[in-house]
Amino acid sequence: MGQSGLIDYGIQKDLSDYRAHVGFQGGYIYFYETRKGREVLMNGNYNLKKGRVPGAPQITFAGYPVPWRNIEGCEEIKIPDDLREKYCPHAGATTYKKGDNAVVVVKEMLLRGLIPIKLTGKEVDEKDLQIKGEDLIVSTNFSIQVKCDMAAGRGGTGNLFLQTAERHFKNIQGKNN
Repeated sequence: MGQSGLIDYGIQKDLSDYRAHVGFQGGYIYFYETRKGREVLMNGNYNLKKGRVPGAPQITFAGYPVPWRNIEGCEEIKIPDDLREKYCPHAGATTYKKGDNAVVVVKEMLLRGLIPIKLTGKEVDEKDLQIKGEDLIVSTNFSIQVKCDMAAGRGGTGNLFLQTAERHFKNIQGKNN
């Protein structure tokens, strides 16, 4: 824990393969390889921003606003209207509710085939397996870190917020944020 009381947490620590920032305000998600987000931060061209979630008595997060186009391979994908209407969190929603809604949107978009994921495949050489019907084995083993980044990208700030630290606190409803 640093001087500000924030815990070192975020893109530099997580083990995800991909990140999806859900920008409800503009109606897009931004999907990229986590390592590409880390690489863009390593060039040092971005200024650290600290802030607090509404109702918090002190700083609750730190990170770097980065133009989404500066992250190599970052895809901007429109959120279907039905998902945006159903899951866009209201202004007073907790951090957890916003995050949960963002995860549902990304999951639904994956199921609809709207998010481009890279699959790996291996051709099967063993005749016994080929006879059983296994000619190609496709691997879909990957992880996605989903971030509710309300004002991300188009229609918002134009940036993605690459978080590097946070603090948990109890809000007035008694839930962790």
